[in-house]
Amino acid sequence: MKGRKAAIREFDQAAVNRSFDEADILTNCRNYPKDEAPGAYKDFSEVINSVQLAGLASEVARLRARFVIKDSDKADD
Repeated sequence: MKGRKAAIREFDQAAVNRSFDEADILTNCRNYPKDEAPGAYKDFSEVINSVQLAGLASEVARLRARFVIKDSDKADD
């Protein structure tokens, strides 16, 4: 896991784009944002496990991304 700034500095853009192609994930980005790449986030299984151990929730399903839509407009909130 990396932080967002470390991901921007250290991830290779071509590798990030290729990982989405290899996983057959469609995106509307010419270059997928490096700080949004899966490696920039905590391991999902570890997060789910800690949430379950804390009694906060239980896992009922796992979904796989099929497409990603990014918008460059500023948030409304």
